[in-house]
Amino acid sequence: MTNRAALELGSNIDPENNTKKAIDILAAEFMILGKSEFILTEPVGMKNAPEFLNGAVLIETKLDYSELKTKLKSIEFSAGRTDSQSGSKNRIIDIDIIAWNGEIIHKDYDERDFVKKTIDEVLSI
Repeated sequence: MTNRAALELGSNIDPENNTKKAIDILAAEFMILGKSEFILTEPVGMKNAPEFLNGAVLIETKLDYSELKTKLKSIEFSAGRTDSQSGSKNRIIDIDIIAWNGEIIHKDYDERDFVKKTIDEVLSI
């Protein structure tokens, strides 16, 4: 069975290079069906932090949800993320599954306009 996942990517540490690196890693692992525009956004819950570059990709995978979640954590670490970058901290890369097989499954979709905008862009593909 093939699954589709809409992923939100974000970075505020060398964001242009780190989002590109993450997309390159994703492309080596999965079929990328589409990519949204990437936009600069203010950090949420962080003071005196650089802006984030955020965007979405739509991928196709044979992995199930749990396997994909584990794989994405591995990709984050491959791109340079460390455990200390959890929560409201600067990030080399953050990748979240927002939609699974067309169903919105992450609260950020309703809580953050930029997530809704970029995810809707890839889900319309």
